[in-house]
Amino acid sequence: MNLHEIILNDLINRRDIEKLLHLYNLNIINDKQKIIIRNKFLTDKSFIIDSVEKYYYHLENFKYKNEIITLYDLINDITEIKLKTYINRMIINNNFNRHDEAFLFFLLNQLLFDTYIYNVVIICLNNDYIEKLKFGNNIHYYFIKLNDIKKAIGFLRVKDFGLNIENYIKSLDTNRYYTEFYKYNDENYLFSHESNSLASSICEYIDYKDIMLTDVNKSKSINKYNLKLKYVYSIFAPNLVNTHININIFKYNDLYYINKYNESIIVTKNNTFIKKKYLINNPYIKSKYIKKGIVNFLISFLKGDIKCNKKYKGLIIDNKYIIKNSINNFNLTHYKLRKLIDKYFGYFKYIKNT
Repeated sequence: MNLHEIILNDLINRRDIEKLLHLYNLNIINDKQKIIIRNKFLTDKSFIIDSVEKYYYHLENFKYKNEIITLYDLINDITEIKLKTYINRMIINNNFNRHDEAFLFFLLNQLLFDTYIYNVVIICLNNDYIEKLKFGNNIHYYFIKLNDIKKAIGFLRVKDFGLNIENYIKSLDTNRYYTEFYKYNDENYLFSHESNSLASSICEYIDYKDIMLTDVNKSKSINKYNLKLKYVYSIFAPNLVNTHININIFKYNDLYYINKYNESIIVTKNNTFIKKKYLINNPYIKSKYIKKGIVNFLISFLKGDIKCNKKYKGLIIDNKYIIKNSINNFNLTHYKLRKLIDKYFGYFKYIKNT
């Protein structure tokens, strides 16, 4: 431990906020030591409160002033409006970006409740603490709606900021209709997640999900990661939709970006007779899909003749994130496509039985 590290640890232990803020802006400490200071100011509730209430003037030149004030605002007086605007306030200065949404909700939940994100059954609202639990449920609602890419990047952020990994994993494991298996920091993967649906008796499809996050530069200082996602669900037994997503992630200026994105969706084991009239006459399928010729594409897709492909490459050019070489032969997300398929087969089953 060198002299700078000894001084830094002493200032943190003595909670000398004024000197820590001053030290952060000096060139005498390295990036690693600056990260230690940043993490303390953004993840320690008492540091956040004291910084705003006692040392506001000294925050003026601190890179994360806006984020500290935002967190302080929600810690002291959280409201529905503040929670809805929370992410935008945290990313406005480009110290975080949209990929950090899962992490930012987890960070706020840690500061408010010091536990993992979960849904609380609230019986009554008779005191301030129970009133605050209501916002914990709102955080849970926003968190579970995020896609698995943001949640995987959230895992990287939790490690970066030294937060509780176990609490983050528990935050992901909140669906009682699935069996969930998680591993992290083992010899093969930074993070892996496998889930199987328990709801086959009450649902028309069975979900399977497999996620693997790998550090592809273990021996180098460059932060590059590979994320593989696989989703399988049945649409009308024994027809299966397989989605494979392969993503390369990189870190630039302490932010995570997607370098290469490659997604393919295909129907396998198809033996269902697809009729165009079932699509055109389906009252649940919007007319815009018919007008745009998507019906013919969807028929070929449901027969397993073609894949839905989405590809792009992300680069940093002049300090700006730019997407190039974008290919998307079916402009629907995985979740919207699933809903469209479910609507088609629901109508198909109705026609078949009448």
